[in-house]
Amino acid sequence: MTDFSERTRVFAQIAAVAWVISSVIWSVVAGFNRFGEDGNVMNLIGWVVLVAAGVFTLLAMLGVAPAHHRSPVVKAGIAVYALGLAATVVVFWAVPLWAALYSIAKVLFAIGLPQVRRATLIVAGAMAAGVAAFVVLTALRVGTPDSYGDYPIAWAISYFLATMGAAFGSFVLSRRVTSSQDNIPAAV
Repeated sequence: MTDFSERTRVFAQIAAVAWVISSVIWSVVAGFNRFGEDGNVMNLIGWVVLVAAGVFTLLAMLGVAPAHHRSPVVKAGIAVYALGLAATVVVFWAVPLWAALYSIAKVLFAIGLPQVRRATLIVAGAMAAGVAAFVVLTALRVGTPDSYGDYPIAWAISYFLATMGAAFGSFVLSRRVTSSQDNIPAAV
């Protein structure tokens, strides 16, 4: 295994752990709100971990598809993922926005990188499920609305689905065996 492929594996593992930590932090903040009126410290920590999860996921995908192996579809996936990451940095609370962008990016990766299709489709499906859960639970008005008129239970469930799916997909990606010849993961 080359240093490059080992770094890709480590990036995917770090991403998986960060997605899980992010999910736990936001479940605590949304579910219990025990960290002050706004939970400012935990919100900041949760935001940093969420951004780190997105960054390490992108680094793993860049490692899977080195520049000389990037098709136009993979390049489009990278661009859409970068947009999702930018949305995460600016409006982390807008789960449907960044989750939808990540989902689209992962579908593009699945098309352009069939050797990691399973891992990318796991993430895409989880992100899409998170968006759908948010829309349905908000439309059904599940739970008690907060001071903004939002439904925290819808937000928390959608966030949990999206982040835990991303963690699982990142873990699956980290388990791929790479070919020493071209440093691209073996087919699923």
